[in-house]
Amino acid sequence: MERSRARSLIELLAERHIDFFSEASAEQLEQQRQLDQQRAQAYTDLAVLAVTDVEEIEKLHAKLHALERQQQELTAKMRTASPRYAALQYPQPLDAKAAQEALDAGTLLLSFLVGGETIYLFAISKQEIISYELPVEQKVLEEQVQAFREALDVYSLENTLNEAIEQSRRLYEQLISPAQAAIDTARRLLICPDGPLHLLPFGALVVKAGRKPVYLGQYKPLHTTFSMTIYAQSRQAALSKFGQPGKVTLGARKRKSQALECQTPHKTEPVYAVKN
Repeated sequence: MERSRARSLIELLAERHIDFFSEASAEQLEQQRQLDQQRAQAYTDLAVLAVTDVEEIEKLHAKLHALERQQQELTAKMRTASPRYAALQYPQPLDAKAAQEALDAGTLLLSFLVGGETIYLFAISKQEIISYELPVEQKVLEEQVQAFREALDVYSLENTLNEAIEQSRRLYEQLISPAQAAIDTARRLLICPDGPLHLLPFGALVVKAGRKPVYLGQYKPLHTTFSMTIYAQSRQAALSKFGQPGKVTLGARKRKSQALECQTPHKTEPVYAVKN
């Protein structure tokens, strides 16, 4: 799951013409180009064959297997010669323990896995990992997310605030509330969505209904990440560049101070607000 998420993010970044090749050697990049070209040609040749061309199909399958072995060898060389490029282009997925280590104390990771008829929620903190099988199928979830997004359209006369709140509360009950005990004790939330949940505005989900609804974005500070692997890499890169976070004291006099925490995807810095 993490490998797929990390690779998908790299493909999105590549579409924006971000250069990942500055640290790889020209020879390695040329080998990668040739492998990509040969793979593409093999798949093109497969597409035009009839099912009766058994011998040709077997030859192309064997060629693809050989190309995959060459790709693995080239990847290993790139990891050795250019760690940064290899980490971006061929990210090593985090296991559960590494994901826990990447989290700040007090952060609860809510990671989703959407797969056909079964959807899982993983609630991960420094101390524990709990998994939940959620009572909703992917197709139904897609319809619910789309309906909720439409209900939030303030320009549509067909939608009412009550309908939006009801749909929001239903989604919260299905997706988030199984981990309510862990959420209540967490200081902040990190959400890693999957599938149709990438389109869901989690901050707008209703935690408590009533005359004055409480939204998830109000209840807990939250941020999202496309992939825990990329999240951990970006945090490590920030620490390497800026060093360990420190403390900043605001104000000329310090009589009584209250520590406030500013949370970003890269670092957490205690900041002191001075009370006179």
